[in-house]
Amino acid sequence: MTDLIIPSKLRDAHAITLKNPWAHLIAHYGKDVENRSWMPWDGVHTLLIHAGKGWDRGPATAECIGEPHTSAIVAVADLSFACDTSRHSDTVRCGCGEWAMPGQCHWRLTNVRALRSPVPANGRQGLWQPTSQTLAEVAEAVRS
Repeated sequence: MTDLIIPSKLRDAHAITLKNPWAHLIAHYGKDVENRSWMPWDGVHTLLIHAGKGWDRGPATAECIGEPHTSAIVAVADLSFACDTSRHSDTVRCGCGEWAMPGQCHWRLTNVRALRSPVPANGRQGLWQPTSQTLAEVAEAVRS
């Protein structure tokens, strides 16, 4: 790709790597909360959902539908809100929805757009900034 066309909304996007089936559930099955032990940075509004190589094999993940992609950006989402109400308690509930786990910060995801063609990329821990090339490929995948 010689001409890198990146919309302003994606230019400032950050990515987060998740194990499957969580990335797959966000992209395709309405999981609208990402649980983390930490709050996102100020100014993070657009998240690229990256499916890592790993798989969370807990009992709640046994019935994943479809063929999850790995080592690829699979969706784009808006980070509309982050809640830390129940961060320090396993009993306090905050009303963030069925996907919100007690004792965690809840990152509320809206306007999730699954990529028809996932964009291969190496993931990282924490929030990370994709390369310009990766952002251009994500922009193209969103357009198609």
